[in-house]
Amino acid sequence: MTATYADLQAERWRLYNEAEQYRETDPRRRDRLQHQGAETHWEAWEAGMRELYGLRPNKRGAICLWRVAGVRHIHTYGTSSDCLADTRHGHDHLWDHVALWRGQDGEVVITAEPYNEVESVDLDAICAKYGVRYENPAESPWYPSSTHLYIFRKAVA
Repeated sequence: MTATYADLQAERWRLYNEAEQYRETDPRRRDRLQHQGAETHWEAWEAGMRELYGLRPNKRGAICLWRVAGVRHIHTYGTSSDCLADTRHGHDHLWDHVALWRGQDGEVVITAEPYNEVESVDLDAICAKYGVRYENPAESPWYPSSTHLYIFRKAVA
């Protein structure tokens, strides 16, 4: 049986809090507990995305809004391309904790989980340009109550 999102979040914070108790007295033990907490953090994040939004990790391929829209193109990495994988649109504060996922029907999905709301970014214009849509649900599994979740999916025709 796999652990639930809530169980993994609780274990993550238990490990981090226990690690802090050893900050001065036993740095090696603290480091080991922090490492276990970091591994649990990833497990909790994936479990949260699966349980809350029906997403599963997709660890292959570029994180690209064209890909979400189903448009094939060549990534030029670092040139004048307008691809998210290449430039992040200059909105680094939006593209924090970015990941590639698969939806329940196999659709390609990108999530971003920045620490602040992204009021200065015209998400509607970005979505229109790439043929995608975004959702901003209430809970972000990355760091609940501190990060905001944006889910980018292919626009419905």
